[in-house]
Amino acid sequence: MREAPDMTSAQEVLGLAQYRLGNWRQAAVALEAFRAHGGGVVHHPVLADCYRAMRKYAQIDELWED
Repeated sequence: MREAPDMTSAQEVLGLAQYRLGNWRQAAVALEAFRAHGGGVVHHPVLADCYRAMRKYAQIDELWED
């Protein structure tokens, strides 16, 4: 998201849209940016599903602990 990289709500919407399209990697990048900017844990299940689809199971465990 080059136009607004620090806008939490823009990262959230982008991540959810990419998830809906099945673009797991792009969704995870945007949702991680949302998380890093104080977005909280509200989308952890979506992010975990992205990591499941990418077979990145260690990241799922990390989200679960968070």
